[in-house]
Amino acid sequence: MISSLRVIDFRCFEALAIELEQRCVFFTGANAQGKTSLLEAIAVGARLGSPRASRQAQMIREGQFGCGVAIGTKDGLFKAVYQDRKFELSLDGGQCKKMDYLTQSPRIVWMENRDLELVRGSGERRRRYLDAIGTQLSPVYARALRDYTKALRSRNALLKDQRSQDREFQVFTTLLIQHGKVLVEFRERMIQDLLPYLAASHQTISDAQEQFSLTYQPSSLNLDEDLLKGIEQDRIMKQTLIGPHRDDFLLYVDGRPANDFASEGQQRTLAIALRLAQGRLLEGQAQVVYLVDDVFGELDDQRRRALMQAFPAAAQTIFTTTQIHWGEVEAQVFELKESQVIAM
Repeated sequence: MISSLRVIDFRCFEALAIELEQRCVFFTGANAQGKTSLLEAIAVGARLGSPRASRQAQMIREGQFGCGVAIGTKDGLFKAVYQDRKFELSLDGGQCKKMDYLTQSPRIVWMENRDLELVRGSGERRRRYLDAIGTQLSPVYARALRDYTKALRSRNALLKDQRSQDREFQVFTTLLIQHGKVLVEFRERMIQDLLPYLAASHQTISDAQEQFSLTYQPSSLNLDEDLLKGIEQDRIMKQTLIGPHRDDFLLYVDGRPANDFASEGQQRTLAIALRLAQGRLLEGQAQVVYLVDDVFGELDDQRRRALMQAFPAAAQTIFTTTQIHWGEVEAQVFELKESQVIAM
């Protein structure tokens, strides 16, 4: 459980220190007070990445040159300082390598209203969902994703450069095949592992009897052969057209595609169930912390209560909301006003 949070020059906060004393915590208050930024700070402190920033520099308070986050857990004090486009990491005051830091830090499940796009949005959202699981489950997946992304970026740059050499191009094609196969293998296994958790989570929050299935949809069934066959088309389009960066997975409800045939209420419930299933899959690695950003406004009272009951008792849940008057909740509550945090 995360027992403390410290931030310096993070988003709208110059400096902040709070103690988290319960497994259920609420940050409440009006909009634009910094509630989501506190969840983001916890995510950065635990996993060194922001679910809402495309660039790490966006986390730095305006006019400053860096920012810092520290989270206290039973496993120690994790401290991440971001400056000069890199992190300086420490655990209990001693310098720490990134892989050691991430192996020991809590696992994170980020939930938000935009999760509806997991069901009806583009494949990019679903790939990011799988990557969020894979990188927290396995260092092998994390390294393969990092190296695949670097090779893809380099190969695409060569496709745009008329002066590029075939030998150099072949090097990056080989790297795509090597690391891409690792990603596909892991993703197919994750899909199978997620399915029973998805069905159980959905039934808990909706009491419905629909039948679910998840199907991984690779852009290629033979990455080696198809990448080589597609080189001319890639050159014409000036980008790599097949590979794990174009893969997807499909969700079916009672045998029909959920994005086309499920109602909005069903889609929203399914999106929440996907996040709960993600947490269940991560439980075997380390403690899981659910960061839940203002999802209650889209749910009726019955579904709000059902969602609260669906979180595992051993997990820590930290919520943002504009109000919590919809039911009795045993929790620690903080109110935010003008970037100040007040214990209630």
